[in-house]
Amino acid sequence: MDSLGLWRDIDSGIFFFILGDHAGTIDILNRALDQDKNIPIVYSHIGWSHIQLGQYDEAERVYRQALERGIETSEIHSSLGLIYYNRRNFAKAEQELLVALTLEEINVPAHYRLADVYRATKKYTKAIEHYRRVLEINPGYVWASNGLGRALAMEGKNEEALAAFRNVVRIAPKMAPGYLNLAVHLERMKRYQEALEAYQRFMDLSSEEEFARQREVAAAAIKRLQSR
Repeated sequence: MDSLGLWRDIDSGIFFFILGDHAGTIDILNRALDQDKNIPIVYSHIGWSHIQLGQYDEAERVYRQALERGIETSEIHSSLGLIYYNRRNFAKAEQELLVALTLEEINVPAHYRLADVYRATKKYTKAIEHYRRVLEINPGYVWASNGLGRALAMEGKNEEALAAFRNVVRIAPKMAPGYLNLAVHLERMKRYQEALEAYQRFMDLSSEEEFARQREVAAAAIKRLQSR
């Protein structure tokens, strides 16, 4: 085995990964895998590149191959959880994500995706617990704050939900969807003037190409609120 050539391929594969060339990453790191099938970083980068390309079956095959060889990491189980979540197989997603957290309790993506699983299956108390754990580890994780707001709203905890949605726009003041979620929640709470301002801020920040349907909803809401 050419050790120098192997690590040159690994370095090149990671460089392609950083550049966002996931097809190139897969090609180069598969070459490295042919030389040595016991390097965890190779499996993780190939698997994640397949996920980024929407190739979930191929990603799962790579991760299962790693597990069969005794290469077990929190990242692998977290990624498998994401695959099952995207397939809407929430039972298997939960199983993999819990294993990931057993191996590494501070795995932020695992906590976040597990919270999403619980919110999708209407287990809102558990969802809230894991969204909050994400924010304890990484207070700037904006999507966790957004998910927390949605889960709290479903539990009828409106003031706490409002605080979470306000935190979203505080962390990411240029993130258009944050203002839409905030506006919808404010309108539900009958705080109409604040809702109107949030809808208008969403319209200011959003583009027609990316948010056409949401802009229709916001425009209708603005018209409704202005006529009150």
